[in-house]
Amino acid sequence: WQGTSTVSDYKTATINFEYLVNYQITHTTGTGEHHDGTNSGAYLFTLIGTAGETAEHDCPADRTKGVTAHCTFEDPADIGKLKGMRIKNKGDNTWVFVSMSVEIEGVLRGKWQGTRAVNDYKTVNINLGYIVYYRITHKTGTGKYDGGNKSGAYFFTLIGTAGETAEHDCPADRQMGVTAQCTFEDTADIGKLKGMRVKNKSDNTWVFVSMSIEIDGTLRGSWQGTSTVNDYKTVNINFV
Repeated sequence: WQGTSTVSDYKTATINFEYLVNYQITHTTGTGEHHDGTNSGAYLFTLIGTAGETAEHDCPADRTKGVTAHCTFEDPADIGKLKGMRIKNKGDNTWVFVSMSVEIEGVLRGKWQGTRAVNDYKTVNINLGYIVYYRITHKTGTGKYDGGNKSGAYFFTLIGTAGETAEHDCPADRQMGVTAQCTFEDTADIGKLKGMRVKNKSDNTWVFVSMSIEIDGTLRGSWQGTSTVNDYKTVNINFV
């Protein structure tokens, strides 16, 4: 807060703060002959979300050919979930980038790869999928043949009210009786978690007796019972 506030004798003063969100942008400049950009003063970055967008920010960083660099800024806007980025070139120095990622409060929330030129006095837009972090915790059964492969066999899909994630190999210890965890990232908007699909792409049956899901660090679903993922088969479970 900045301004002038007087706390007069025996009086109370109230001031309002803006909640500042910290953003870090990491980008890689292309390796072509004229791909270099200006470090500052030319490109204005705006982050776009489901509920709004930030102000335009000059974000000083090294934009030398082939360099990966980052810059940071703070903004009080409530943008919701990150969707994309707008870059405006206010100058006559074209800049070409080949990757872009955005961290919000230290957590990676969006990334993009390709080749995009921000031409003189032009504006470009890129789409950034909002990254959600999932953690699966499961317990393997205690039967003689209940153990499964650590990776490469079982592919996990989380199902929600609005959609589902991609299939993910989620490496973890699946020895008999072991409780273990694995994690993956996904950009799908699945809504509220409803269930899970586990596909076995191998000839190694796996039996699990409990399963739980954390989404961005919060427990969102749990299941207990006995489920067998037979060779080359798929099973579904519903969470409560």
